[in-house]
Amino acid sequence: MLGAPFRLLALVLANLFRLLQNGLRRLRRRPRWVRLVLRQPLPARPMRIPPFRRRGPSLAGLSDLCRDLAADAHVEGVVVELHALGGGWAHAQTLRGLLARLRSAGKRVIVHLSSPSTRHYYVACAADKIAMDESGFLDLRGLAAEVTFFGGALGKVGLEPELGYRGAYKSFAETLMRSDMSAAHREALDAVLDRIEEELVAALAARNLPRERAALLLAGGPYTGARALELGLVDAVGYADEVTQGNVVPVEAWLRARPRPWVRFPLHRGRRRLLVLPLHGNIVGGEGGAGRTLGSDAAERALEAATRDGGVTAVVLHVDSRGGSAPASDKIWHAVKRLAAAKPVVAYLDEVAASGGYYLALGATKIVAQPATLTGSIGVVAGKVSIAGLYEKLGLVSVVLQRGPAAAMDLATRPYSDDEKGRLAAEIDAIYAQFVRRVVDGRKLAPEAAEAAAQGRVWIGADAHARGLVDELGDVDAARALAEKLARVRPEKTVEGAVQPRRRSLLTRMVAVEPGLLGPVADLFALAGERALLLAPWISVG
Repeated sequence: MLGAPFRLLALVLANLFRLLQNGLRRLRRRPRWVRLVLRQPLPARPMRIPPFRRRGPSLAGLSDLCRDLAADAHVEGVVVELHALGGGWAHAQTLRGLLARLRSAGKRVIVHLSSPSTRHYYVACAADKIAMDESGFLDLRGLAAEVTFFGGALGKVGLEPELGYRGAYKSFAETLMRSDMSAAHREALDAVLDRIEEELVAALAARNLPRERAALLLAGGPYTGARALELGLVDAVGYADEVTQGNVVPVEAWLRARPRPWVRFPLHRGRRRLLVLPLHGNIVGGEGGAGRTLGSDAAERALEAATRDGGVTAVVLHVDSRGGSAPASDKIWHAVKRLAAAKPVVAYLDEVAASGGYYLALGATKIVAQPATLTGSIGVVAGKVSIAGLYEKLGLVSVVLQRGPAAAMDLATRPYSDDEKGRLAAEIDAIYAQFVRRVVDGRKLAPEAAEAAAQGRVWIGADAHARGLVDELGDVDAARALAEKLARVRPEKTVEGAVQPRRRSLLTRMVAVEPGLLGPVADLFALAGERALLLAPWISVG
């Protein structure tokens, strides 16, 4: 490492070069309007792209870009061409927040849409002006949620799910055991749709439309561009190059023209850092890494490294997980708890942080979520799919030798006995009680309040906040700001962390099953022999 004198010399030379560079840039005409084109869905965190492992585009990078645009006094406005949206409603809320920050900094914001969905339009409502193509359709048709039930199909091929669960709203087991939706499942899902609909109505009402009319318009589409203009849903119809006045330059040209900040780095070794650590995917024991999974061993190593690193003054856990293995979730929770004992830890709940994903966040100092984040689902499911009926159809006979009345309990070739069902129920009761205790201790809730928020029910972020399951509503930047505030020593920079599984063999990679391939069925077989804290998949359409 360079000593202080050499680091000082490097700092002087770097800033002399920056002075010359900025002098040349000031000779160029500074743009007043900047065009930002979002053509592809953006992941939440930057991904490393080979061969030089450069950072790819992401919502985090877009946030930094919008912060710099807001700080540029020469920029009057930003035109956003919104073509693609990744993620779900939480990502849409993040994008809305970025547009709102530009406006609060005094910038005019125009959003141009081609054939927008409901989520596209929801984001665009945060702008000063909305324009769309004449040939496009504004596809406002309301909201829908889809759940697939496998009970009938499994029975036809001789497969019988034998699942126990705790929590009246724990719907994962229902998707495998039933052919219809229970009243509790419907109640929870209706509540989520109602809250998202309220958000949409409020966004449209902010365009000076009465709330009753806004609600009707949100379900009356699709609308042609001309009809949308007539109804006041958009402000202009035309192509992207026709809806703005004056010279609008691509954001890349603005980046080339703006003066660069002075180079700053300390003269001593080390630098105080805020670490953003992604915890993404279905939670499994071991290393994980097959498809989109989070292995408890790999996560523990990353969390322990952050605990030991004296240069890391605070940590933001970027959680996006439907949950998974109960023991694995508990191991990660313990590692988070140890980290939070050493330095502030803020868990940011992104699109989904439910069941095991919420469990591990309970070890953090504080929890932040978007109003539309799916979280909670404090419940347990365990069991197996018995293939005894399939064996009978195929003429297969399984002979089991065992020592102990429950030694063959988890074999799929036979159903549970009454004694085994009792043993499974006792285990599920213990796991559920532990989960609720984690909520009581982590959230400082009365046991009655924790139990009322539990029962396996999934909450939208705004409702979770009202019940004390999260501390604040906001995006990952709000979580970063909270972590910096909590840190005893203010971080000088933000760095991206990663959970790296140990290298797996070629055979392991070849036979790995992609999670979610068959929805809950694939989840169940991937967690064979596990006790699961897992949210049933469902899709919101809008």
